[in-house]
Amino acid sequence: MKKCFIAALCLSGLLLADDSSSGDFSLKGFKGFAGISSGLFTPFDATTASPSIFSYGIWGGIEMNFAEKFGARVYVDLNFTPPIQTTTAAANNQLATTFNMLVSGNIDLIWRPVSKFGIIGGVGFGDYFNMSADTTPNTPTQTTNNFALLANLGLQYNIAANHLIELNNTFIITYAFSEEAADGTVTRYDYAVRSYLHSINVRYAYRF
Repeated sequence: MKKCFIAALCLSGLLLADDSSSGDFSLKGFKGFAGISSGLFTPFDATTASPSIFSYGIWGGIEMNFAEKFGARVYVDLNFTPPIQTTTAAANNQLATTFNMLVSGNIDLIWRPVSKFGIIGGVGFGDYFNMSADTTPNTPTQTTNNFALLANLGLQYNIAANHLIELNNTFIITYAFSEEAADGTVTRYDYAVRSYLHSINVRYAYRF
């Protein structure tokens, strides 16, 4: 995680090497933004946490700064985990491949004590997809579709008016909606709680 944060800082520094805005600046008004993110994604239940998984994604939306210190934003966030292969001893050492994707819409409030630093809090909702398949022997993919509720909390650092980096924590509850088994059978659920997830990532965005 520390390497991701250092990499984001270096990227922002390179982008701003020739920027003459070294002092205070104004963020008031409406601005669009888009960027990238990377971090760790951890499923857990009431007692235990599963191993953390590397995640990456893209995000973008509109930021509305009503005053120098207060603002809000709405944005879409897409996060993915690369396909993960695991071996299950209970299933005769079968090799399983799992892929996760979270697509969410979010709204955050922002408070900036000074123009360079901000504290962020907000909520979101979306779809959490989980796709898995046994690869030894090969079986069709099983797909689970879940409704997700998100709570966001983070810190923002603004390098000039157009560049920002963030350290963001997201807490997620997923509610089972449907599951398609390997044989094509679709099971519907009454939005029962399926899992709890935690995501911590570093995000970079460019305001335009």
